[in-house]
Amino acid sequence: MSFLDSGIILLPGYNHHPVYFNSSLFFSGIVLERDGWKFIIMQQQNGLLTRNSYFLLLAVLFLAACGTTNPAGTGASAEKEGPKRETPIALPKRETASVAPAIERDVLYYVNKHRETKGLRPLEFNAYIGAEARKHSTDMAQKLVPFGHDGLANRKNSITSQLKSITAVAENVARGPLTAQQVVNMWLKSPGHRRNIEGNFKYTGIGVARDQKSELYFTQIFAN
Repeated sequence: MSFLDSGIILLPGYNHHPVYFNSSLFFSGIVLERDGWKFIIMQQQNGLLTRNSYFLLLAVLFLAACGTTNPAGTGASAEKEGPKRETPIALPKRETASVAPAIERDVLYYVNKHRETKGLRPLEFNAYIGAEARKHSTDMAQKLVPFGHDGLANRKNSITSQLKSITAVAENVARGPLTAQQVVNMWLKSPGHRRNIEGNFKYTGIGVARDQKSELYFTQIFAN
């Protein structure tokens, strides 16, 4: 809100038109326009209308404070909303929030960095595959399944049922007090794990979970 030297307030959202009346009473004032309404604040130069102008100004300030904004999703505001998005694919029901999102991102970074040295395209992270990977890591951390690849066939079926273009799925797992770079280096030293990292895959998902002893469990799923 800004102020004129004459003391008239400029209200945001209003069009201001100063008016002057050539009469013996020497009125001056300002016309405020907004949403089809006009408000005239007049002040007589000899001060006789100062009190009336004061109350009119208060009324306009009250209307400005109330505004005309509609709740989101109703009236004019609903028309200004962007295009509606497609309903996202439902994530696995037992998905849990990542306990180490930075480590998951770093695993993808180091895997793609290695693939680049081999002239391979980088893997694209897929949220649904990532949720499946995190679920398996969580199950291992909670001792619901043994460390390893138990349930891989079920994870493949879940992924291919949601992502129809997927026909091949592979998986790497690891556990221990490891950094992302350490776990990727460990996988690269194993022929089977290295084959997955360098495989003809397009998508990947990575999940990290921690058990009660703070040991980390890693799962990376590859898909194409």
